[in-house]
Amino acid sequence: PKLARDLYLQALELSAQNSQYPEPEWQFGLLYAYMDNNQFTEAQQWVAQLEKDIPPVLHPGIRRAEVDNEYYERMRVDAVRTRLYADQLNEGESMLKEVLDKAPFNVDARLTLGELKITRDQPRNAREQFIRVMIDDPANLYASVGIAQTSMQLGDYTTARRHVDMLTTAYPENFTVQRTQKDLRAHLRPRLTVLSRVGNAKGGSGGNAGNDNWM
Repeated sequence: PKLARDLYLQALELSAQNSQYPEPEWQFGLLYAYMDNNQFTEAQQWVAQLEKDIPPVLHPGIRRAEVDNEYYERMRVDAVRTRLYADQLNEGESMLKEVLDKAPFNVDARLTLGELKITRDQPRNAREQFIRVMIDDPANLYASVGIAQTSMQLGDYTTARRHVDMLTTAYPENFTVQRTQKDLRAHLRPRLTVLSRVGNAKGGSGGNAGNDNWM
């Protein structure tokens, strides 16, 4: 993550004289690198700069050409995530409400609402949110991941396994999918439980305690 951050900083600096500057994907890449490095103050400062650089609409005032800028909507959702990852949940929730009020069908915002509910330890509500996203967007990778993760939290391993199997078939190289698969394996792994009779009068010296080890 540190190397990625430095490379994005260098690329943005070198491209400042380019007529196509700024390159949006590089701008967002730097934002994600800051978050990956837990540099949430820098991430919030950078997203505030993006809000100034990225116009809400493209071709303003031109009839039939004026359209919402998808990068602006993306930036607004990422601004929320910089708060959630920094554990500034109340501020993030307030910002997310504003985003959803203006764009109630924004998929990234709806997924972020699911993430917020997970962070607030509401796995059942979070799963319902991810399910609603999948109803509208059945192929959404992150909604399916969210359902798998929340199902694991709820002990519903049948649902979790079904989604993990679908994800690993469709996206075997995706890091998030691989991590979710690893989480499921950890949940399903048998655990050693040790029951001891030490101190039990009927057990004598406790010499049979070895028979009380169960996988």
